Amino acid sequence: MNLTRKTSLLLVAPLLFAFSSRNDEIGFGPAEGLSLTKSFESSQEVSLEEMSILMNGEEQDASEIGMEQTVARKSTVVISDEYLRIAGERPARLKRTFDDLAETLSVATSHAMMGDMDFDLEGESPLEGLSVVFTWSDEEGDFVADFAEGSEDDEALLERLTEDTDMRGFLPEDEVAEGDTWEVSPEAMRSILAFGGDLKIELDTSEIEEMAGGMGPGGGGSGALPPPDQFLGEIEGAVTATYAGNDEDGYARILLTVEVDSAKEITDFFSEALEQLPEEMDVQFDSADMEFELEGEATLLWDARAGHLHSFELNAETTLTMDMAMSMNMGGMGDMEFEMSMVLGGDWETKLSVSGGDE
Repeated sequence: MNLTRKTSLLLVAPLLFAFSSRNDEIGFGPAEGLSLTKSFESSQEVSLEEMSILMNGEEQDASEIGMEQTVARKSTVVISDEYLRIAGERPARLKRTFDDLAETLSVATSHAMMGDMDFDLEGESPLEGLSVVFTWSDEEGDFVADFAEGSEDDEALLERLTEDTDMRGFLPEDEVAEGDTWEVSPEAMRSILAFGGDLKIELDTSEIEEMAGGMGPGGGGSGALPPPDQFLGEIEGAVTATYAGNDEDGYARILLTVEVDSAKEITDFFSEALEQLPEEMDVQFDSADMEFELEGEATLLWDARAGHLHSFELNAETTLTMDMAMSMNMGGMGDMEFEMSMVLGGDWETKLSVSGGDE
């Protein structure tokens, strides 16, 4: 090796080392005026694993009931977000148009005494086609939602909508090098588990209005489970992020391990189902509680150059535990106190893709 070549290698080597060990900045910062379309799909399928019943304080043999149930829910959400103004690491003003809001719910129940009951429900939202503007309020310490000009509608539709669909809570606070890890607040999972907040998707339950008022396991008038935005309480647990460098397309890749849980009292949700019961059936929900557990992995791809999310994918296992207590008078059967505990388990899958901008 001649002297010139040796000298060249000595000069180049530090540059190669610096490049291979560089720190990368992964932060939120889309250009003002940028419009992005976000396409979200989430599916959950859970089956009944355990059930216990108390009737007037006496334990019943759940095995004699011979019941099996599977509930499958799929949500589709397409929104267009225009970043009207950016302030630091969040929007100051964002306009959101709800392009497509839909849901399907399938419930298959097999009962030793009552036979099989299967139904498929479809849902839609009055928000579809409307535009909402989220404005940051220092006084409220949160975003305030209002209808965009020309999109006025029922103010109740604005309740419990959430602005963050960017997954900003998963990002590192500082520059990172490949292999670095950091802890994410479990509350960041709310932005993916209850994407957009309460989107007011209403299921058409006309198909089951005569099926005992929709009082199958899960209640809620649909014989199924409440939507995530209603059963998620404070989210606890652990979410660990690892920066895995850039993928082949140049997007920063963040790998997540997720193990979270949540508990919430949801008596009001189940009580609404009672409105569908025949007048001669006197039933009251005394209490209803739900515990939620989720364990799995996710991959987040971030467009570091444009400063916004590119995609998010979650694959996880979930367990839902419901405890309910009811008082009822069934006419000739007299007064009864009824308590039931159910455990359902299955899979939770979510995909979110972002398009627009420079694409």
